[in-house]
Amino acid sequence: YGPWRNRLLNIASRGDPIQFSPPYYTNRIHKEDCIGVLIFLLEKRLEGNELCSHYLASDDEPTPMWEVVSWLAKQLKCRQPEIKQVDKDATQNKRCCNKRLKELGYRFQYPTYREGYPQLIDEFNNPWFQQCISGKLKTKFAR
Repeated sequence: YGPWRNRLLNIASRGDPIQFSPPYYTNRIHKEDCIGVLIFLLEKRLEGNELCSHYLASDDEPTPMWEVVSWLAKQLKCRQPEIKQVDKDATQNKRCCNKRLKELGYRFQYPTYREGYPQLIDEFNNPWFQQCISGKLKTKFAR
C-alpha cells in the first residue's frame, strides 16, 4: 500500500463485506518500506555481507482483514464493514514474519498499517484526490 494504492481505502469507504470468522490474515508493506528493503539488501550485499537466499518483506503485524478495514473505516468516519458469511472451513491465509530481515538490521519506517495509513487517509479525503481518481478532474490541458 502507499500513495495511489487505495484498494483497502475504497473497500473501507464502501463498507464492503469482509470475512470476520475465521480470521483472514493479511500481510502488507508500505511502498516506501518495500523500496527501503530492496535498497537495504543491495547495500548489504555490496558491502560484502553474505545474505540468506530469501527475506520476507512484510510489516511487523500480520492482521485479520476485518481488523484493518474496520480501523480504516473508523479513521474515514465511515460505517463498519458488513460481515461476509463464509463456511467454517474458509481460507484463513498466512502470517508472514520479517524476523530475518530485522535481524539483519532493517528498521521499518511504517512498522504497522496504523503508522502507514494516516497520510494516505488524508490524501484520500482530499476532494482534489477524489476528483482525480474518479476521472472528473478538469484541467486546462484536458480536451
